[in-house]
Amino acid sequence: MVTLEMSRTILTAHLDEALEQGICPICYLTSEAEYRYLDTLLYEKMNNGAIRAALARSRGFCRYHTYRLIEIGGYGTNVKLAILYKDLVHAMADEVNALKERGSQGQEAQEGCPACRIVADTERTHAHVLLASLRYEEGREAYQRSFGLCMPHFFGIYGAAPRETRAFLKEDQRARLEALADDLGEFIRKSVVKDEAFGAERDAWQRVIHQYAGTPGEMVRKPARDQHPHLTR
Repeated sequence: MVTLEMSRTILTAHLDEALEQGICPICYLTSEAEYRYLDTLLYEKMNNGAIRAALARSRGFCRYHTYRLIEIGGYGTNVKLAILYKDLVHAMADEVNALKERGSQGQEAQEGCPACRIVADTERTHAHVLLASLRYEEGREAYQRSFGLCMPHFFGIYGAAPRETRAFLKEDQRARLEALADDLGEFIRKSVVKDEAFGAERDAWQRVIHQYAGTPGEMVRKPARDQHPHLTR
């Protein structure tokens, strides 16, 4: 049986790992959770009744997670997708058949995309874990050694932080952005001059994308089983 204290230890270990990845730790953790959910669905829980019921209520996955499912599944996913969606198509056909000819737009899905819910739950959980760690000097030092938060996750976590932690996050993010602006300027200068070797600023153009847009799942975790996400045999 996993106790509350064990759960906290596991979550802290996950955060420690995420802080070492060179990207926003919340982006990393949500992408890992997204990958595990979709990978487990494809390879272990295709016939899980609870998951199939959730997919029926949500009318399948959102557009992004439908194609992420294909990417993670790789070669041979075609049959699994056919199995997964067969019942959904029958249900949708019944729903369409029940529509009135005049003035009916049908009903909204009962629930949102289940993979999106996994991502949202993971964001909330690890935001709390991060904020708890930032109450301590050791946690702040580990955070300062990391990439820090992307802007979308920074604003969300900053808004939920207590005053003292807000002051730390604000000063830390300000310093990171100023350093990034300097690196971008140096990258531009050396790109124009072309007679100086690039230094630490060589990847500034990549870092600014991760900083402003975050890091999507497909850039964090590539399919491990097969690198050919085709729908054909």
